[in-house]
Amino acid sequence: MNRAPGMLGSLILAVFLGLAPPLSLCAAPKESQPASYRLGIFPYMAPRQTIEFYGPVAASMGTALKHPVKLESAATFPDFGRALKARAYDIALIQTFDVLDAVEKYGYVPVAQPAVPLLTQFFVRRDSRYQKIEDLRGTTVALPPAQSAIARIALHALSDNKLVPGREVEVRHFNSHDSCIQQVWAGIASACGTFNHTIEVFEQRMHARLRPIYDAPPVPAVMYVAHARVSAENRAKLQELIVGWSRDEEGRALLKNLNPDGFVAPRLADYAKTRDYDPVAAVSKAGAEPASGKELVLGVFPFLGARQLAQNFAPTLPALSKAVRVPVNLRTAANFEAFSKAMASASYDLVVIQPYDYVDATGRGYLPLAGMKERLQGTFFVLDKTSYKQIADFRGKVVAMPPADSVQGCLGRHALMQAGLTPGRDVSVEYQKTHDACLQRVQTGMVAACVTAELTLPMLPKVLTQGLRSVGRTENVPGVLFMAHQRLSAATRERIQTEIVAWKDGEEGRKILQSMHFGEFIPVKTSDYLRMPKLEGER
Repeated sequence: MNRAPGMLGSLILAVFLGLAPPLSLCAAPKESQPASYRLGIFPYMAPRQTIEFYGPVAASMGTALKHPVKLESAATFPDFGRALKARAYDIALIQTFDVLDAVEKYGYVPVAQPAVPLLTQFFVRRDSRYQKIEDLRGTTVALPPAQSAIARIALHALSDNKLVPGREVEVRHFNSHDSCIQQVWAGIASACGTFNHTIEVFEQRMHARLRPIYDAPPVPAVMYVAHARVSAENRAKLQELIVGWSRDEEGRALLKNLNPDGFVAPRLADYAKTRDYDPVAAVSKAGAEPASGKELVLGVFPFLGARQLAQNFAPTLPALSKAVRVPVNLRTAANFEAFSKAMASASYDLVVIQPYDYVDATGRGYLPLAGMKERLQGTFFVLDKTSYKQIADFRGKVVAMPPADSVQGCLGRHALMQAGLTPGRDVSVEYQKTHDACLQRVQTGMVAACVTAELTLPMLPKVLTQGLRSVGRTENVPGVLFMAHQRLSAATRERIQTEIVAWKDGEEGRKILQSMHFGEFIPVKTSDYLRMPKLEGER
């Protein structure tokens, strides 16, 4: 299996997110030009997205100024606000409600603002029964951090529509817009208050579909600012660059994932209306203090399509959140390789992995929590109407399998070789992205068989599983398991393990297990995973 370098991703995150010793809030700005300008991006995106989308912005600025520009952010909105107050950034992209303070109190100069105002919208799943904002009464509404512009506007919108947070609706804040949207997609929250562009990025990445049910009154959007210590000449160059992005192909490509409508010269007077949104009042309307603890991310290996995984694992999230006392959000990846890379960079706090990834996960700092009680086995499924009786009958045929690095991929190749069929010579192997895609190939008659696990069938729509029969099975190995990164405290890991193992003992827990279809979980016997045999078909 291909592996990504273990520490590179973490080092990149540390560098770009500025995880250095805390800044002195009283530090005086240097008069001389620094070795590199610090570009601060307020943390409305997940860290990896900030790097992906704003790395090119920093490079573009560096080229225009003929001076290095270093990309930075902060873990939370308050952390970013403190760094902004300390004049830590030479250049910054700041949220709406920080503009007046940054300019009037901290010595920043407006450079450019979006051409289109900020429109806060409430989004629900496309198949949701909610049609208008009043329908959210009695539900849980997800919002980005309480200090964000979107959250403040959304709270006012709820109250203006007689949905008082803490009374008619429950409001939960999350550390990023992406996490907020995730709650809706997984069916945990009824709606998320966010803006259209973050929805577009989420839908593209996760193949999800959401729809808006309410638009709040628009306000001026984010603003690029530069500190007065940056020369007037360089501030002018920055403005010319940013406003000019929408005028050429390279600039429009850069704007695609950030602000497709482009930027214009700043109009500070537009931001006067933000004084009407009292942040203290907005937070108090939520009925609780803003969440200050970090949220945890549960990464699930992509053995099914992203939406199917979200449905199956949604019930685990509130249970795990209760156990660790902070929100737990679900993530997956586009493919096995991308999941492995994310795990290598420690992007997940908790993971659900296949057994052949156990050794790799431990090398990335993950510790075992609980594994399936039953062992895992692959089964060759064919259409019932076909004449295949055994694995050997696939000579000269095409057999579909999940990804080559998956358990069923390894077990399936081994089973073919045990039956006297060499993959690539006696039988063609067609690898599919997920188990459901593999079964789809059988149902459409494009392949003779699909190798998957019997426990996968109840997870999928009947259209993929009807009319099938098995003609052979693979060896069996230890099952899927939960692991936690070692950065979580021992006490936290113990609470999570206790929660997962106890699911079999209560009605709510059994519903969680039924949704996942993996059966009961027990404490991991590490020797089972360390002694897994290397099969002939394993890569």
